Amino acid sequence: MEQVRDKGYRSLVITHHPAIRPLSFPQLDHDTSLDALLWEGLSGNAALENLILGNKHFVSHVFCGHTHRVRMEDWNGIRGYNIGSDYHFKRLLEMSWPDGEITAREFHGW
Repeated sequence: MEQVRDKGYRSLVITHHPAIRPLSFPQLDHDTSLDALLWEGLSGNAALENLILGNKHFVSHVFCGHTHRVRMEDWNGIRGYNIGSDYHFKRLLEMSWPDGEITAREFHGW
């Protein structure tokens, strides 16, 4: 992040696990079941989220997977995508640059 920031570039953050909370499962109000608490405890990454937020002017997009659910969120001026592939199909996101337009394609039965 420092190298990107020092050179004035914009970057993409690509991780397996959601790097920001909005790309994980939606939070359910007042759900204190063990399953909900485990997902909450294992979702997001506060340190990485803070790093991205502190460098938000240099991050254009955040991409992740892990949850097998499609999510798209605008977060503090950053476009976030959870790709949403699963075991029985794959989903590919293609991004054109520099406009940042995202196109999704799915592949089934291969």
